[in-house]
Amino acid sequence: MKLSCVIITKNEETNLEKGLPIIKTFADEIIIVDSGSIDKTVETAEAHGAKVFGRHFDGYGAQKRFGVEKATGDWIISLDADEFPTPELCEEIKDFIISPNDIAGVYLPFRNSLFGETVSYWDKREFHLRLFRKDCGNFDEAAVHEKVRVTGRLMHMKHYVAHHSFKDLQHFIDKLNTYAKIGAETAFKAGKKEKCLPELLVRLPFRFFFLFIVRGTFRQGIPGFAWALYFSVYPITKYLFLAELHRNGKMT
Repeated sequence: MKLSCVIITKNEETNLEKGLPIIKTFADEIIIVDSGSIDKTVETAEAHGAKVFGRHFDGYGAQKRFGVEKATGDWIISLDADEFPTPELCEEIKDFIISPNDIAGVYLPFRNSLFGETVSYWDKREFHLRLFRKDCGNFDEAAVHEKVRVTGRLMHMKHYVAHHSFKDLQHFIDKLNTYAKIGAETAFKAGKKEKCLPELLVRLPFRFFFLFIVRGTFRQGIPGFAWALYFSVYPITKYLFLAELHRNGKMT
């Protein structure tokens, strides 16, 4: 059985230099779908033997679906450029692919790193379906927060993917804006209205309290604070962008 790894990129030269040697230890093919990188992303990918396809970005779901369609493997593993399988997971994947099974999709555990520090509190909570048979599923077409949809039996792997979510404060802000804008544009196209300001102002502190205190992210110090803040501010930022779209009457 052949395994293809699909990665979407834009200006990911540094992450690819680190991640592709890891992926090559278990993947038979690497597919890169690039959306206009201006650094050495393409050159780095090709130097590591990846097949690179250029495509205008029109949503995370569509971008990843395109990559899956270009892949020739029986199995697909989808990773972001800042997601690195541990050596133990690489071995687990290799053993799984060569063993006979009736599995259609596999959930991989993720461990998040914020500002260079691991956020370990969610290790047993966060799983994503990223490894699947090509003939059993694909990504949905969601512009943001896309998910793999498969038909068939599912399982979970033991070892994890290290996800370097936010490298620094600037990366934190850029990522928040990018996801919020895409979310707002998707809502605008669907005809959704923005939330009223009082509702947004009430929701933010309660959501932060739930994540930081109830879920216990305070145990992680600054990384935990940043994580709670991101997921509290994101929906507010999205609806502010949506309100702006409605005021303008169109997307710019």
